[in-house]
Amino acid sequence: MPAPVFYRRRLTHLQPPEGDFSIIYRLVDSLPKTLLQKLEQAHEQNRQNIEKIHGEHAQARLDAADQVFVRKVDRLLPKVNNGPMWLGKPEIAQMVIDSLNYIETEMKFWTIWSYCIMSNHVHLECTLTPGAPPLYRIMQSHKSFTAVKANRILGRSGSFWMEESYDRVIRNKREFHNRVRYTLRNPVAARLVADWRDWPYTYVHPEVLDKLDV
Repeated sequence: MPAPVFYRRRLTHLQPPEGDFSIIYRLVDSLPKTLLQKLEQAHEQNRQNIEKIHGEHAQARLDAADQVFVRKVDRLLPKVNNGPMWLGKPEIAQMVIDSLNYIETEMKFWTIWSYCIMSNHVHLECTLTPGAPPLYRIMQSHKSFTAVKANRILGRSGSFWMEESYDRVIRNKREFHNRVRYTLRNPVAARLVADWRDWPYTYVHPEVLDKLDV
């Protein structure tokens, strides 16, 4: 089996072939730049402190710090009301869904377990299929394709998605069910609907739904 893809931008990305992933990706400028810069600076300082203290044994703590950062960003996204909300347009939300499904049914690069399209970000849980390209390449293609189509719908040009996605390898069944549950409950937590089933841009695989308490 090929070695996992490992790289770092603002976050560390470990992307093993045939891995189970929880992914968050968001619109460009979906958080105020000054707020995001403060979060990023604090996160980078935290990483540097961990590396100084723990040296070559720091990776687990660095991974945990990355996840704390992602949770902070994710919790802020539904509260923002002055950034782009393009995914709130039904035709754009459906186009993103169609692209996710095309990657599954036509390209056969992943199996989708759940997703939720919010007005400024997307949650996705999936498993890469044998022989699929690395996750970052799939996401680059998906985001490039949907950006072009969305900009055409909006009559605009320029960046549509933030370049970096937040991806996490799901390591066990408990974590898997927790991540799917979190995805489904996103619009409920944002007080957009009382029941996750009422959100039109949410999906969960039938095999998973039977095992969830949501």
